[in-house]
Amino acid sequence: MSLKLPAPVAFFLQEALSSLAFALAFTVQALYFVGTLHLSPVQLVLIGTVLECSAFVLEVPTGVLADVYSRRLSVVLGFAFLGLGLLVLVLGGTWGWALAAQVVSALGYTCLSGAQSAWLTDEVGEARVGEILVRGSQFGRLGSLAGLGLAAWLGSLNPAWSIALGGGVLLTLALLLALVMPETAFQRHAPESPLGRGMGGTFLGGVRTVRTRPVLLALVGVAVLYGASTEALDRLWEFHLLRSFSWPGWPDLKPAVWFSLIGAAGTLLGLVLTEAVRRRLDTRDGAHLRRSLVWTGGLGTVAALGFALAGQFGWALAAFLAFGVLRGLYAPLYEAYLNQGLEPRTRATVLSIASQADALGQVAGGPGVGLVGNLLGVRAALGISALLRLPVLLVLGWLGRRAEVAAPAD
Repeated sequence: MSLKLPAPVAFFLQEALSSLAFALAFTVQALYFVGTLHLSPVQLVLIGTVLECSAFVLEVPTGVLADVYSRRLSVVLGFAFLGLGLLVLVLGGTWGWALAAQVVSALGYTCLSGAQSAWLTDEVGEARVGEILVRGSQFGRLGSLAGLGLAAWLGSLNPAWSIALGGGVLLTLALLLALVMPETAFQRHAPESPLGRGMGGTFLGGVRTVRTRPVLLALVGVAVLYGASTEALDRLWEFHLLRSFSWPGWPDLKPAVWFSLIGAAGTLLGLVLTEAVRRRLDTRDGAHLRRSLVWTGGLGTVAALGFALAGQFGWALAAFLAFGVLRGLYAPLYEAYLNQGLEPRTRATVLSIASQADALGQVAGGPGVGLVGNLLGVRAALGISALLRLPVLLVLGWLGRRAEVAAPAD
């Protein structure tokens, strides 16, 4: 009897369990870095830099591997490396091991970034993938709620325990997917080639696809700009809330509980908004997807600016929650839009190139914005990060003048 699940169910399983694990680990990761490892601000910035530099280097080889050999294998390995990275972080317990954990985690992220949506698109078809991606984000938010509850409890006792449990969940997910994840539509395109030649040909095919299609090239540019805008927001939002405001005087709420409550509020809001959007979204219509991206990106920019400029804790929290919800909605819409019209032979490679562009933007933009924060304050850094999203909206507006996203080379 086959243990394989239908592809949408396997994807929903990935989203739910990985989100549970990420909530367990990342809700309290900042507390672990500062409270347990006693990292300085410079060391905290280097954590992100090492992660993104590693992702930039590893992104294309892992994407090509998924196109040449197996997307299912790439997804399984991705979750396994992510789990291993979290265990390295807490079992090592030093600054050096924390850096090593970022390299292992980057390998996991890059194994997933191109292969996961490419696998799903192959299995269900371009017409259905957008709807399933959006639905999957809802399962992810449900998993996050469970993880946030556990993180509030375990993180208050010891942040390392919460991170370690997150790593264990990811390793368990990898093992489970090895048993139940199907791969029926994938075809090897270069099985007779040596690894180098097969991967090299697939990579060059992906680069050629991007270079000869202006829409794809523009979307890769969007990824660079979007990545540059997110790095400072990711690294500084907790610092901004902790240092720029007087928090409500609720007794006996430890930081782990506070951040879990914030995450839970964002998750619940995201569930409601995502369901409303899903009911109205036609993921088979490229123009509709583009307009949805413009609205989501525009409102996200306003929310990010509001977070940077808010003068009171309540307004800052509301703006941050709105920004997080809109960011969570932007990702599946972008993936669905980018997936339209891609050749199956190079689909994962093209998606990995887009992810590599995002990593490049974070590496290039993060330190500069961080320097602004040191010189002019965290509000200035966050405000500049928000404004970096404006060119993204201009590019998406330009795409509106294209006949269709999947058009061949001009």
